[in-house]
Amino acid sequence: MNKGLIFVLLIVWCAGSSWYYVCEIKCVCANSVERMVDVEEKASNSITFLYNSPEPVKGTEYEVVMDSMKKCLADGGTIIVTCLSNRAEDKVAGNTGKGSRAEAMGLLLASSGIKEGVEYKHADIDAWPDSTQFQAYRWECREKEVVATVEESISGAIIYFPSGSEQKLNNAEVDTYLQKLASTLKAKPVPIKIVGHSDAVGEAKANFDLAMKRAETVKSLLMNLGVAADKIQVSSKGEDQPIADNANDDGRARNRR
Repeated sequence: MNKGLIFVLLIVWCAGSSWYYVCEIKCVCANSVERMVDVEEKASNSITFLYNSPEPVKGTEYEVVMDSMKKCLADGGTIIVTCLSNRAEDKVAGNTGKGSRAEAMGLLLASSGIKEGVEYKHADIDAWPDSTQFQAYRWECREKEVVATVEESISGAIIYFPSGSEQKLNNAEVDTYLQKLASTLKAKPVPIKIVGHSDAVGEAKANFDLAMKRAETVKSLLMNLGVAADKIQVSSKGEDQPIADNANDDGRARNRR
């Protein structure tokens, strides 16, 4: 076979192989990107928007999303809706006020009975996808914060704290326990240890300091109830001694103590 022909065939084969790898396997060619957008649109066809328009368009999955949002509210959560726009969309870009996608989303959700418990935000996207309509919003359910409460045991008690806070909430159960503990310690002044803990969200050093502040908060509350300061020892374990899985909300709530 002619060497020149072999060389040409080799080049064609290399080019074809490169195209297949880049476009079909890695999906980074323009057509592949468009196909991925189309798939995403079909998979999440709940509410879409036309370019430079604030008006939402209901999709086939609209009622499914509404049911999910209502369940979030029924469970005590808060709905966070983030509307997206490209900076070139002069009619809707960069705001959540009058004429924005956020305002239109609010009216749409209200028409489905979701009028409270929703926070609206805005975020920029670099470019509008290569499709006529785009799901230019995201939503999430912020679960109800576990309020500070107390679990008593033979060896002591656990007082839970809100996320990121060293201050206990106004909770009658906690107040009753601390008053009972203070009365016991004043009648029989024995040393006690208060150890603060945190979940694993954030930097370890910040979590250690937060856990120490939680222990000091409980100490201050007991001192205010008449317990001698020299009978209360405080320390922190930070995030190092979890009693539950930090990978989920419930576990993190139990580790904030």
